Amino acid sequence: MLQLFPDTCKILLLRGLPEDDLSALATNFERVDYARGDVLIQANQPIDNVVFPESGIFSIVLKSACDPACKFDPLGRGIGVQN
Repeated sequence: MLQLFPDTCKILLLRGLPEDDLSALATNFERVDYARGDVLIQANQPIDNVVFPESGIFSIVLKSACDPACKFDPLGRGIGVQN
């Protein structure tokens, strides 16, 4: 089990939770390292895990018949999709 505390948690969404709630959720958390090119969520498949990145950059890649790959802006700490 990970020990998480609101004042030291790197994930802003989780940092806003009361300590008791964060501790209860943390019993299900697992720290995982990903490599470049790893697929975290596959289209049209059930989502088994939720990922809260502490560091690094993630991308959303959409594929269609018209365009082989359309890449969105990167996502990561301090980075978001812009319209």
